[in-house]
Order: sequence, then C-alpha cells, then structure tokens
Amino acid sequence: SRFGKKFYSCDAYPKCKFVVNHEPVAGRCEKCQFGLLLKRNMAAGIKYQCADKKCSHMQKLL
Repeated sequence: SRFGKKFYSCDAYPKCKFVVNHEPVAGRCEKCQFGLLLKRNMAAGIKYQCADKKCSHMQKLL
C-alpha cells in the first residue's frame, strides 16, 4: 500500500475490489461455509476469521 503495509487482493487488482490486510488461507468457515479464511495473530494464538464481511466468524482450526 502507499503507507507501506502489506495487503492481499485478487489477480485483477485494482479492477477487483476484494482487498484484505490479513493473510488469506484456503479453508471453510464453520458457521457460513465461505471458502476463504484470514489468518489472524491474536494474543491467545493464531485464529482464522471468515473473509465474508457479513459473517466474520473466528475459529481456531482450519
């Protein structure tokens, strides 16, 4: 980014509007079954957050 932070987007960036700040990981959300998770380094260890903005469910395992 222009501020020096790492971000992730699809191959068609900037036409593609999907952009996230956390590392994307292939996997399924336990709650909504969305096919992409975000790897989050939390104080309690690594957790995975659903990449769907409508859900944002956190889970410990892939």
